[in-house]
Amino acid sequence: GEKYTYVCVNASNKVEVINSKTFEAVVTITGLPQPRYAIENDGKLYVSCWGNGGQIKTIDTESNLVIDSIMVGTGPEGIAIAANKLYVANSGGFGVDSTISVIDLSNNNISTIILDAYNPGSLAVDASSNVWVLAKGNIIYDASWNPIGHNPSKLFSINSTTNSIGKTINLFADKHPARMAISGNKERIYYGAGYGFTGIFKLNIHDTSADPNPFIDGDYYGFLVNENNEEIFALSAPFGANGLLTRYAANGDKIDENEVGVFPNGGVSKRVGQ
Repeated sequence: GEKYTYVCVNASNKVEVINSKTFEAVVTITGLPQPRYAIENDGKLYVSCWGNGGQIKTIDTESNLVIDSIMVGTGPEGIAIAANKLYVANSGGFGVDSTISVIDLSNNNISTIILDAYNPGSLAVDASSNVWVLAKGNIIYDASWNPIGHNPSKLFSINSTTNSIGKTINLFADKHPARMAISGNKERIYYGAGYGFTGIFKLNIHDTSADPNPFIDGDYYGFLVNENNEEIFALSAPFGANGLLTRYAANGDKIDENEVGVFPNGGVSKRVGQ
């Protein structure tokens, strides 16, 4: 398994490098403006950063030094790698954006995919190397910050060879799921969670429309899927109190629950001993 785990510490502008077996801190990588998500590939760590207009920082995993900075869209969030390209979901930050930045990792050339949707945030790569995008949409406000409408939420699949959009799946006209994950066999997409949204939904990558009924009901801030057995860890975050991790079996049945820290919104599943 991987020797190190990388933890983005957003408000402190740093990434902590942790020993994956002992959970001891190894080194701190600083100078990262509002880091959000990270992915490792071929000796490099790519970190999406909101600061300085939206950037991808490249870190050499041997020296733990920042070796490159690439400008992308506003509020870069989820990142994924397919066909030797880095896909970046530009979420809009505190505003709106409708783009995916695509960086060719062989030469750092960058191109842009424009979506017919707003605020893409989560990415996943399926069994056919298609890149799935969850665009959560947004609430539209007037000048006095009164809600006056919604931009809908949608799922997209992108062909990583051609960068063309394959599927567009409409989700909700006035609801905005914030998280997405994929099963270990890369055949099933899970989406949902986030403040103001109820439920976790499931979609087979071969489906052409979304099931309107949640796979798991409840109000959750985030969730993750165990790639080994497809158990789902749903995270609730009551204001001002410790959160709760609820574990569900692959068929959606509740297994157990455990108290965790304040405002849990994500995590990584890993076999003991790896």
